[in-house]
Amino acid sequence: MKKIVTHTLVPHKSWRCIALMCLALFSLAATGSAQNLLTKTGGLTADPLQAIDQYGAIGSGKGLSLSGAILDAPLTTDITSSTTGRVWMGLNLGATQVATSISDTNAFGYLYQWGRGTDGHQIRGSLSIASQSATTTVPSPNTAKFIKSFSSNWLTAENTNLWQGIGGINNPCPAGYYVPTKAEFEAELILETQDAFTRFKMTYSGYRNYGDFTLSGSSQGSKYWTSTIGSIANFPYHQEITTASASVGASLGAANGMSVRCIKGTITSSVTNRIWMDRNLGAKEIANSAGSNTDSYGDLYQWGRGTDGHEKITSDPLGTLSTSNTPGHGDFIVNSSAGDWLSSLDNTLWQGVAGINNPCPSGFRIPTKGEFELEGVSVIGTNLKIPLSGSRYSSNGVFNSSTYLWTSSIGVSDGRKAQVLRWFVNSFIIGESFRGNGYAIRCIQD
Repeated sequence: MKKIVTHTLVPHKSWRCIALMCLALFSLAATGSAQNLLTKTGGLTADPLQAIDQYGAIGSGKGLSLSGAILDAPLTTDITSSTTGRVWMGLNLGATQVATSISDTNAFGYLYQWGRGTDGHQIRGSLSIASQSATTTVPSPNTAKFIKSFSSNWLTAENTNLWQGIGGINNPCPAGYYVPTKAEFEAELILETQDAFTRFKMTYSGYRNYGDFTLSGSSQGSKYWTSTIGSIANFPYHQEITTASASVGASLGAANGMSVRCIKGTITSSVTNRIWMDRNLGAKEIANSAGSNTDSYGDLYQWGRGTDGHEKITSDPLGTLSTSNTPGHGDFIVNSSAGDWLSSLDNTLWQGVAGINNPCPSGFRIPTKGEFELEGVSVIGTNLKIPLSGSRYSSNGVFNSSTYLWTSSIGVSDGRKAQVLRWFVNSFIIGESFRGNGYAIRCIQD
């Protein structure tokens, strides 16, 4: 053991192999709840989130490039699709290099159960347990274990929001990326095995069966998760690659272990070069040209509140103002006179990435009034594709068809208000609105 952990200056490919072997072998050798995992400094840890990951990173932190250089973010190696123009990661999540062949074992990567985060279970050779989790983050001592389940899910109750976009609760992809939808895979027209490798460097990476925990080898092809749930509960769709063909396959149980290929979830403005999320916060897909696909609408937030459940269109109205900036419930707070969900004003809740209740993914925040104005109609309408998502009244929580987006800017004419963008498909105005209203959010990178 000491001999392995003191080898910190080996060539980069050998270092990665040693790191991955240690993660797998130390997990298999562990007894009880102990997990002897290798850290970046060469020590050992019992916490898989503190262990060196596929990028030589701790958790979702910094990584190593193929040349061994330290990066500011995990290795992604982008590929721009010649079919759709979308930007994809050029390697499987967990791979140590871009595939040199369809059977390149160094490019196979991890095998995730649908909806789980990068908690150690995805490592090939991780221990297993036949006990479902009641929470979306598997608690210790089973955090890093692959959950066997004949009910098709590793969770006791289905949760369809775990991998939905950049802001998905357990999104395993690097910052700015997310697990693609069924429609996004279908749009790429990946119909042949060789095409899957040539254009996207996809591999015969195998998969893990949810029932008997067997690991199917490269001779069986591979399966890549989508974020789209099928018509049957607990059965998401997947992109399948066999030795004969490739297609978007029928839905399979969420407890299976499959490959993940992330897609970029941001748009770069053609006017300001600022980076925006490609969909409203909470949306399952990008808006179509008419902005009428309901899965692109996203959630409707009250200004300054965090993601606590109130933002869902189905949340119940509650007529009691909150005395805390974290109400402790998921109800939509209504009041016909105050215009706010808080009993006292707080202007700091959505200010920047460090805003107390900033609901955007890591590195993103609510845009200011000025940032929307700089983009203009062409970017907001064409590039950002703002859908007609509607809104909710602060007085009673009732949904209406008028489309607004929050800014982080405070109202000028009335301190109880915040500034908003009202969208009319081909034009917009900037105005002010009571903070208790429920409006859409489009996050911008800081």
